[in-house]
Amino acid sequence: MELISEKVATMLEGIMGACFEGNRVHDRAKAALAVDFVMPSTSNWLHYNVAHKYPVLADEVADYMENRNHSEKYPATPAGNIEYNTSHEVFEGLLSFYKQFEQLIKDGIAIADAEGDRVTVKFLDKFLLEQVAYTNVGLTLCDLSEQYGDEPKDNMQFDMDINKKLKGLEP
Repeated sequence: MELISEKVATMLEGIMGACFEGNRVHDRAKAALAVDFVMPSTSNWLHYNVAHKYPVLADEVADYMENRNHSEKYPATPAGNIEYNTSHEVFEGLLSFYKQFEQLIKDGIAIADAEGDRVTVKFLDKFLLEQVAYTNVGLTLCDLSEQYGDEPKDNMQFDMDINKKLKGLEP
């Protein structure tokens, strides 16, 4: 006996898919920062502190679904082929993803609430609060990028300072 409706399950699977998309978005950002903008420290910080957490977030959703006696299905994820003209575009793209991901969770809360599924609402409320730290990283990266600028020398200085500037912001 499943304890979540098919509508709620489909929504949760969409959130899982977005988690894997988040991993891909971050992996693409990592490559662009490392190769195109010569920001290896920033690239590594994002990769190890953020990108690797998105599959774990998907696991949280999958575990929840299994605990509600539903066998989850994994949706396809989009290609990771975004081209960036500046390092600031990379950070704006990440922030945009974080904001869209938060909205997807909020929409999921509304669906679960409409289905009368209070347990899923509680789960997603907690999951949404976890995302605040990710969005804060995006806001901070955008703010720092605006302060430093987009010229190669600016990227080099940004990259040299990144570990000090983001210390304690790891989600």
